[in-house]
Amino acid sequence: ECSIAPSKRKRRSQSSRQQAESVTGVSDNESSSDSSLSPQSPGKSSEVSKQQKSSLNLKAIFAYHFRGRKFKAAAHRKFNRRAAQKKRKKYERTQMPTGRPPLTASPQEQKRRLLDRGFQFPFVEKHYGEKHIPLKMVLGYEQAAAKGYFKYIKVLKYEEHLKKALQALQASDDLEKECVVLRKHKYLDDEGPISPIRET
Repeated sequence: ECSIAPSKRKRRSQSSRQQAESVTGVSDNESSSDSSLSPQSPGKSSEVSKQQKSSLNLKAIFAYHFRGRKFKAAAHRKFNRRAAQKKRKKYERTQMPTGRPPLTASPQEQKRRLLDRGFQFPFVEKHYGEKHIPLKMVLGYEQAAAKGYFKYIKVLKYEEHLKKALQALQASDDLEKECVVLRKHKYLDDEGPISPIRET
């Protein structure tokens, strides 16, 4: 019992000393913080501000201002490199057939599509290098087609008038054998050749 008691006393004394040291350390820290929080003299503050201004030059300001753009550009470059590396993949063969797939339309549908394409002339591709008539020739082609159509209508009118006249003269049987165009040339050639070149 006598040996246990002094050891307990020693432990208690050591713990009390540690508590006292911790309290004194806290008080010293508080005093130092209070001293730092206490307002400094105006002379000292002005000197510190001048030193800070002198240390911050224009180069440092611009470097700080544009640092975000530099970092962004570097990040974009890294990202683009990674994307390019990912895109470069080896070609993998597929079992799908290459080329244009065959038509699934029925023969009737294919025939209708061919008819809907309009007229095609083989000599156009030979002379102009195009399958269809050039747009500059379309107007002339339409005018020529309309001119021939109206000329044919005029010939039909002449035939109709001639039929009526021959029926009045009771000579309509002769018109049924020959058309108007042949009769016209026949009547012209009755008196002699039309050409000025003499026949030898």
